[in-house]
Amino acid sequence: MFGLFSKKKWSVLLSDEAVKILNIGGYQWIDVREPSEYKNGHIPGSKNIPLGSCRRT
Repeated sequence: MFGLFSKKKWSVLLSDEAVKILNIGGYQWIDVREPSEYKNGHIPGSKNIPLGSCRRT
């Protein structure tokens, strides 16, 4: 499962729904895990931006 943010609230995105979105294209997937976790497996084409490296406002 993945969390998908919308303007209203967080919602659950099941893996089969994620595959449909991937097939449509036009999205950039961001993987917020640590680089070592990303290296162990990730969505092809996703970008790794560790959550710890993001500034909080």
